[in-house]
Amino acid sequence: ATSAWETALGAREWTGPPVWVHGDVAAGNLIFRDGRLVALIDWACMAVGDPACDLIVAWELLDEPSRKTFRAELAVDDATWQRGRGWALSTAVGALAYYEDSNPFMADQARRKLRSVLGDDAVRPPTG
Repeated sequence: ATSAWETALGAREWTGPPVWVHGDVAAGNLIFRDGRLVALIDWACMAVGDPACDLIVAWELLDEPSRKTFRAELAVDDATWQRGRGWALSTAVGALAYYEDSNPFMADQARRKLRSVLGDDAVRPPTG
């Protein structure tokens, strides 16, 4: 986790113009119908800033092959991708700490995101 975080922190900062970002593109804020994305809800975190924060969904919702396709279609540079990965890591760590004892579903979702960011063997659910 430290290595992934250091990589994200070391990525070149966003130097493009500020862009509108949703700020919480998470699985629970996506609505699908017949297997297709039809809506993105909960715009409470909407802001102007670095588009990397909206890449969190790549690690929260997509498997590795799908992430590669997603990244290719977006044509984001390495620095933006690494900052997005850092956002995903930070939200997963924060959610796991917050929900560990109060919301097993959300804690498991955070673990899945951590596995996605760090690799399948990096985070194992507690036993017992």
